[in-house]
Amino acid sequence: MTVIAFPEQGNSFLSVQLSQGHLQVSDMARYQGIDLELLDRVARELGVTLEFTVPERFNMNDLFVSLEAGEADIAAGALMITEQRRKLVDFSREYYSFSPVVIVAHDSPIHEYADLLGKTAATTRGSSLEEHLRRAGFDQLLLTDFTVATISSIEKAEADFGLEDEQISDVLVKEHPGVRIAFSFPAEDQYEMAVPKGSDLREWVDRVLLDMDKSGELEALIDRHMESDTE
Repeated sequence: MTVIAFPEQGNSFLSVQLSQGHLQVSDMARYQGIDLELLDRVARELGVTLEFTVPERFNMNDLFVSLEAGEADIAAGALMITEQRRKLVDFSREYYSFSPVVIVAHDSPIHEYADLLGKTAATTRGSSLEEHLRRAGFDQLLLTDFTVATISSIEKAEADFGLEDEQISDVLVKEHPGVRIAFSFPAEDQYEMAVPKGSDLREWVDRVLLDMDKSGELEALIDRHMESDTE
């Protein structure tokens, strides 16, 4: 089962050490995270092994285009859902939900939602985060390819604030002392895995997620990784 994902996600869900090309199951020690354990469970249910690959271009939207083109069986790694992405692929049931967070410079006067009005926002291109901002009426947007680029734009004062994934931001803000998380944005997102349209694999993934959810294994798995990241 070939998984397409981006390397070094820097979060609890999928962190890998891979520059390009394929990584065989013999090198799985270089991967870690919640998604890896979920994918491993699916692979064992199917009686297959895991193989990882990355898109040729380092752009999140290319991941979904590559999956649609049949370059992999499943995509994972803290994937958020948008209407455009739903047109390209099928998503599994959700296994984690969260509110996005507003990131600002450490000395920024932004402390609450009202302070955002009229400001320039940075966020990940083509993401549900961009959809949230546009839906809320923000039209001064600086679009980036990944969360770390959003944080960089704030550090360089190219944007007044950033809107990004809560869990990844928690990790990256610790590495960038010039920024802070101001507050949660009034919206909700969730993580799901993606498969090509019509793939039978979706049923297997949903079954594993449902069984783990009912047994309490899913919550325990997420808690274990989250606690590890905060240590």
